[in-house]
Amino acid sequence: MINKDIIGIVISNRADKTILVAKQEEYENTKYLKKIKRLKYYVVHDKYNMAYIEDIVVIEKCNPISRNKKWILKKIINY
Repeated sequence: MINKDIIGIVISNRADKTILVAKQEEYENTKYLKKIKRLKYYVVHDKYNMAYIEDIVVIEKCNPISRNKKWILKKIINY
């Protein structure tokens, strides 16, 4: 399994040991050549409840922990 690392920003930490991380993707429409921004959301396992809202974090893909959680918190870059 290839380990993917993604950098994103924490937008919610309400649930116990779970955070919601958003990553902004930008791409260009092929027909109209307009740049489009899209947010992609990831449900991440935070074992020690260390991350807070607006933290910049690195997450890593892992085996499924629950139905939606397939990512774990690797480290917090900026807090």
